[in-house]
Amino acid sequence: RISKRKIAKVRGKDEKLVRIEIQMAEGFIDGCLSMLDVTLDMDS
Repeated sequence: RISKRKIAKVRGKDEKLVRIEIQMAEGFIDGCLSMLDVTLDMDS
């Protein structure tokens, strides 16, 4: 695991922006998996 603070420091961004980008990416992946009717082991 890598902390959001470390990601922000490496990318030269605010930690809040990194958090928002991660949430958007998670939403995108969740949408793709839903469209494909895929369930993950952690969801069952």
